[in-house]
Amino acid sequence: MVSAAVMFACSNSTTPDPALLDNGGGGTPVAGGGGSTGTTITGETDGGISGGLVVDASTSNVAVLPASVVSMFQGTGDDLLALGSDGVIRKIDSAGVVTTVGPVVAGATQIIADMVNVYVAISTGATATNGSIVAIDRQTGTQSTLASSLTAPTAIFTDGTFVYWLDAGTGTGVRVASTPITGTGTATTPTTLASYPTFGTPGNLVTTGGIAYFTVQENSETQLLTANISAGILNNQATLLGTQNGAPTGLAVDVNDAFITSGGTAGALFEFSRADAGAATVTATSLVTAQTAAIGLTFIGTQLVWLDSTAGTLQAYDTLSGLSGQITTGFPNATTTAVGTAFYVAYNNGVISSVTF
Repeated sequence: MVSAAVMFACSNSTTPDPALLDNGGGGTPVAGGGGSTGTTITGETDGGISGGLVVDASTSNVAVLPASVVSMFQGTGDDLLALGSDGVIRKIDSAGVVTTVGPVVAGATQIIADMVNVYVAISTGATATNGSIVAIDRQTGTQSTLASSLTAPTAIFTDGTFVYWLDAGTGTGVRVASTPITGTGTATTPTTLASYPTFGTPGNLVTTGGIAYFTVQENSETQLLTANISAGILNNQATLLGTQNGAPTGLAVDVNDAFITSGGTAGALFEFSRADAGAATVTATSLVTAQTAAIGLTFIGTQLVWLDSTAGTLQAYDTLSGLSGQITTGFPNATTTAVGTAFYVAYNNGVISSVTF
């Protein structure tokens, strides 16, 4: 086991919103994306440091799967679930025992779960319209189709009543859509909650208090959008909150601000004020620069944590102090992440590692 420590001291933001629902994202709910409320990091005083927050992180191997990992998810009190490139969903318990959940799901790109079902986004390409959302019963393996004829569904999550996702819509540009989790085997028509009339690539999705925040890649830019998806408000026009260079790789939201990571060789962490939604001009604050292929942006306590997957370093930004630093290293070229009881990192060779705080 390898240990590392990083010090943070005291910012302008606040704590994560406890009402957040998000993908956890592939941005990927997480897996590949998205933020989450995560768990609380406990600070301690170390080496006579006064007024600082010291985080000790330990890394270990969790499992080695027979296929590369496409998406991972772990809910509260649950086992870690991993989707392989072979379309197999596997459960890894606390002892590292691996078992298969349900049938092979061809074209599966992302998973989210509750204690009853695993929900799977299926996509066959950015332009094909035969994508779908399916539910797999974790006990029986029975598969139900919840929504079909979708274009590139991603950023999937559930609140226990509905499954939500982003897709390229049907002539509406990128949209936020939902469907009930009680599938009957016959796909229902998805409810379009919000849309934005640009034919970009869907990115990340976070909702809180009836408001959706989502990212779209249009050409070489990340567009951060917001929309009201409260009950009874359908197909609401999304508002452009801000634009930043680079592809979207992560999104997290607290009670005051929205944060994104952008990809590319000049990737960075940016902050947008939620209060600026709808303003004529919105200026992003650059918080941390020189991040190459940042993935897995998430809240753990008051800190934003993400992986610089090229350098293989786990990074953090403390929203209370405004300080940033490296938590630990040793994860070069990781492909997806998830946050549950630990920060999980996976690779194309099927190896899954964990970082605990």
